Amino acid sequence: MKSKLTILLFILFLTTWNLTINAQTSIPKGKAQLIEFTNATAKFTVPEGKTWYIQNTFSDWRIECTQPDGTTGRTIRVFLKSLNGLLKTDLSKNKFGPLLYFSSETNSMSLIFPEKTTFELLLVSSEINQDIKLFNGLGYINIIETDNLTNP
Repeated sequence: MKSKLTILLFILFLTTWNLTINAQTSIPKGKAQLIEFTNATAKFTVPEGKTWYIQNTFSDWRIECTQPDGTTGRTIRVFLKSLNGLLKTDLSKNKFGPLLYFSSETNSMSLIFPEKTTFELLLVSSEINQDIKLFNGLGYINIIETDNLTNP
């Protein structure tokens, strides 16, 4: 009985180890860059012959104020404002495109943009039960720029 348990535990260990190795994500090889932006400078174009892997988007502040009822006050968000000239987020029409970053959460959306992709980001802030407005702080995108492979 003891040897069957030992064998079962060993098989379980090998299976877990194999799943752990296979579950690791690969990071593309390329030049890593941290790009700072504001709403005035948040227009980007991926250079010809390159691909951008946007690993993370974040802001310089995570503004929170605890209200008397225990809820938090202000949050920062980064939306995709436009993609290849198509408007995705329009505050005047209360239209919101893809949310890349939300300061109350720890994860942001990762993206892959091929060469010549143009996109614009929008930094906004809001308080509970109030309108979203432009955020005057800084945002950051963490990218890896790779060379496109060409077939001879």
